[in-house]
Amino acid sequence: MRFDRRILPIAGLATVLSVLSQPVWAAAANPSRESREAGEWTAGLLLAVVLWLLLKAALAAFSVCAAQVWPQLIRRGRGILVASPVKSGLMGLVNVALAIFIGAALMKVKAAALLGFLLLVFTLFVVASARALFYQVIGTRLTDEVVGPEGNASVRAHCLGALASELAFLVPIVGWLAECLAVLASVGAVILAAMSGRQPEPKPESSPGKRTKAAGSE
Repeated sequence: MRFDRRILPIAGLATVLSVLSQPVWAAAANPSRESREAGEWTAGLLLAVVLWLLLKAALAAFSVCAAQVWPQLIRRGRGILVASPVKSGLMGLVNVALAIFIGAALMKVKAAALLGFLLLVFTLFVVASARALFYQVIGTRLTDEVVGPEGNASVRAHCLGALASELAFLVPIVGWLAECLAVLASVGAVILAAMSGRQPEPKPESSPGKRTKAAGSE
């Protein structure tokens, strides 16, 4: 059998390449434990950030829908929030705390677990809807939009307020505390607006001059 010497350079080059690239292949095929843990931690962090952004976007979209479905309630609540923020905050704190406490207590009772679950879901619904109040307050002030007593903020101002608020809430500690206070005050304002809307309006009383004139005409 005749040996072809022309294949020697090719075989030598293949040998050198295999030797030089062997550590890279081995590291890729058998990653270390530290690299695997670092990759899993990075993937988990990215997933958490994406889910957090989706949650914030969903809350903003839900508040826009709530403002369109219940415009009068949101308008009255916005006015109450601006006029009485402390009273609204106390009302929201008390009601949210009671709702969570009662709902958690009912969840522990087998016969009333469904009722407790529905109470917690309703509380979450109110909290998500109430965010429309401070979104609109911030948005109208940023855009210098004039909203009449019977009007409501535009969707543009609402979305701009949501974006500005959520970015401000990213500030550690201060932003988180501001978000809690804003949400509680908005929930309290919504409750006060709902209570004021259910109360019957007092009948206008006639002035003494009108009563005297009416008596004289009789």
